[in-house]
Amino acid sequence: MDKLVEMFEMQKDLQRKINGSIGLPMDKQSLFEKQVLGLVCELGEVLKADERWKEVRILHVNRLEKLNEIVDCFCFLVNMCLYSGFSSFELYDAFVEKYKINVERDM
Repeated sequence: MDKLVEMFEMQKDLQRKINGSIGLPMDKQSLFEKQVLGLVCELGEVLKADERWKEVRILHVNRLEKLNEIVDCFCFLVNMCLYSGFSSFELYDAFVEKYKINVERDM
């Protein structure tokens, strides 16, 4: 199974356990908004795990913690797709198209 598809399936399973037996992907604005808020919080935790962005003094970076926080962000991003009605295939196709645009822009 494709790894992105598998990750989406894992998140679907988790969201069903959390929110009851719901069909995913589905367009559910109220649940989407919670995922956006969760992502914003997790992005702050990524910055806390790697404080080198402050640049005013030598600060710590916890590589494992940073990775775990990035994974949390990715989970919220997948949930945002699921609660917007997007599948892993749609995300992949949109990513490829955006990649092509970005490559063309930078050439």
